[in-house]
Amino acid sequence: GYRFRMAWNGHLHEPSIRARTSVLSRDTVVEVGYRRSMRSLTIDSEHLPAGDALDDDYSVDRLFAAIEQGFLPGWNLRLDLAMRVDSGFLQSPYRLVSLWSQHGGDTVPSGVPRTMPENHPGSRVRWGSMLRIRRMIESLAAAVELGLGYGAGSWRVEHSMLQAGWLQRLGDQFVLSAQGGAYHQTRASFYLDDYGSGPRGAYWSADASLSSYIAWWAQIGCSWTAFPERGRLLGMFKYLSVEAALRTSRAYYQWEGSGSNNGFTSYAWLASDERQPFGGGWLFGGWLGFEGGF
Repeated sequence: GYRFRMAWNGHLHEPSIRARTSVLSRDTVVEVGYRRSMRSLTIDSEHLPAGDALDDDYSVDRLFAAIEQGFLPGWNLRLDLAMRVDSGFLQSPYRLVSLWSQHGGDTVPSGVPRTMPENHPGSRVRWGSMLRIRRMIESLAAAVELGLGYGAGSWRVEHSMLQAGWLQRLGDQFVLSAQGGAYHQTRASFYLDDYGSGPRGAYWSADASLSSYIAWWAQIGCSWTAFPERGRLLGMFKYLSVEAALRTSRAYYQWEGSGSNNGFTSYAWLASDERQPFGGGWLFGGWLGFEGGF
């Protein structure tokens, strides 16, 4: 596939490819895919808090592979592997970070207090894996699924995941699903909630997604799959599938306590010495997908 987006602050080009094959004699499914995103950033100085115009770009390469194996009657095992490589301008041009700031005025900063635009490394490598096991319950025409995941990367952000789900078949074509899970990650090596003593090196950030936090999510979905009685659907497809889902999630950034420098909080004003909890809020989303097999 190919995706193109035009925006006031730059254009996006995103080609992708995905393939899947089944080895019926071994009850095995193999999937591989690759997607590359290329985006330009062209922003006038009037839209940036730092006051300097920006003309830069960044790219993202995503690779994934999966193998699914039925190994006992009613049991199924799936392993997903993913890798992501980011390069270019990887920080937000809209965020400023307070360095050597004085909160309460009781200590003398080691550097000159100032605010600076975010400064992230110019490249980042991430990888992750997810192992899922599914048990079919023939008497209910349903299946229960459990999954564990782990990932890490070059910025030393490590994450772990736990999920569970229920799939319910309705007839020969419809499947309903309900899933939920939890997520935890550590902070990036250069991230601090407060840079009162300055950065620990050449980089600094105010990105909540690079902090330490825990989160949970829930999702409901439905899929419809049709196979032709003979020949091909629409003269070309061996099958057609439509999937839709709704998802909600919430993150907690102060799970280590308000005194931790690993989470994400804020101050009422620059000279305040009292941190305020950051409410990540509820996130709601959904997606709709179509798939055809040749």
